[in-house]
Formats: sequence, C-alpha cells, structure tokens
Amino acid sequence: MTEDRLRRASAASAAGSGAAGGSAVGAGAGAAGGGATGAGAVGAGAVGAGAGAAGAGKAGGAAGGGGVADEEDLAAARRVREGVVRLARRLRARRQDHNVGATGIALLSRLYRDGEATPKALADAEDAQPQTLTRVIAALEEQGLLARRADPADRRQVLLNVTIDGRRLLQQHAAAQSEWLARAIAAELSEPEREIVRIAAALLDRLADHRP
Repeated sequence: MTEDRLRRASAASAAGSGAAGGSAVGAGAGAAGGGATGAGAVGAGAVGAGAGAAGAGKAGGAAGGGGVADEEDLAAARRVREGVVRLARRLRARRQDHNVGATGIALLSRLYRDGEATPKALADAEDAQPQTLTRVIAALEEQGLLARRADPADRRQVLLNVTIDGRRLLQQHAAAQSEWLARAIAAELSEPEREIVRIAAALLDRLADHRP
C-alpha cells in the first residue's frame, strides 16, 4: 500500500463518513501515547481491506444504497466480521462487573448517544420487538438507570432517557475497554494505519445502523 493510495482511501472514506467518528477514536488513541510501531504484513492487509471497503461504501452511497455486493465485498465482510467478533471477545473480558446485561448496555448506549426516545423507537433502532425489551426497560428503571416522562407531543406515549446513574455506569463500563483498545492501537498500528482505524470507526457505525 503506497502513501498515495492511503491518501486516496482516506479522502474517499472521509467524504462518506464525516469527521465525528474519527475524532472520538483519535482522542482515545492519542491518550494512550505515541509509541506506535509498524504492524507489518497483517497491518498492511488490514489497510488494504479498509481501502477496498471504503471505496465500495462510497460507490454504494452514491447509488442511494442500492449497490449489489460482489466477491470483494463478501471477502471484506468476512474479514470485518471475524475481526469484530474477535475484538468484541477481547473487550468483553475487560468489562466492569455490574448487573446489567448486554441488551441493557445497548439500550442505555443508544439513548445516551441519540437522546430520549419512545420504547417503540428504541426497539426499532435496536432492531428488536418492543415486547422483548419490556423486561429489560423495567429492570433498568428499577435500578435507577433509566427514567421516563410523558411525551409532550403525544400524552399517550412516554419518552425514555438515561439517568445520571445510567451515564455513570456507561462510563465505568467503557473505561477499561477503551483504555485497553487505545493502548493496542498505539502499540500495534503505524500512524497511517491509525488514520484508517479512525475512518473505519465511523464506517462501522454506519454499517451497524444499516437496514435492508
């Protein structure tokens, strides 16, 4: 991967994803320190996969999201899935002890990120049936992590929001994981590869919100 190709991949990806996601990851990596080393052939392969995925994502976005996956997309999808699963396993091993399960953390994170929402809107965003979330929402309320209020636009609806205790739990939950990941980024990736990770963070967030 030449520097010119890296620049083209970065520019193409940034046009589709914006700078927000990259800033957040970049802050974590900066906090971990600047002692990065080259990642060798594995890192170069990751950069290549990132550039290919970025180009495909831009083409699909230009076509209004109606692109058809080809063999390169399928190969990239397999690598992304495998990498995400392995990384999630490593992060789970560093989670803080608390009584909130993965679904509860996902709901709190969604509300923290996107703001208050009705139970149905929250279920739609998490691609789940409202009935399946009823017990989780009730448990979060009982623990004081979630609160509700009447929707001023429709008094028949309620709006859910994260409490101060809920925000504190999210921060504690993420702290150890973010610190470990930032150290890994600093230790394993070169600066061009870090830039690819910052861009990929925003792209992965977009993929997570994809609805067929």
